[in-house]
Amino acid sequence: MVLVWLVVAVALILFELHHLAFYALFVAVGAFAAGVVAVVAPGAIGLQALVAVGVSIAGVVLVRPYVS
Repeated sequence: MVLVWLVVAVALILFELHHLAFYALFVAVGAFAAGVVAVVAPGAIGLQALVAVGVSIAGVVLVRPYVS
C-alpha cells in the first residue's frame, strides 16, 4: 500500500506543477502522510485514508490561504 500512496502523491505533484492552484499539493502531502502510516501500520487502510484526508483538509484550510 505504501507504493500506491507514493504513486498517488507523485502524480498529484505533477498535476500541481501544471495547474499551480495549491489544492493538489496538499492532497499530495496527505498521500505522503498516509504512506508513512502505511509503513508503520500496513493493515490499517482506514487509518491511512483518514490521515490522508485529515492532512489534506488541514493543509487547504490552514496553509493554502497564506501561500496562494
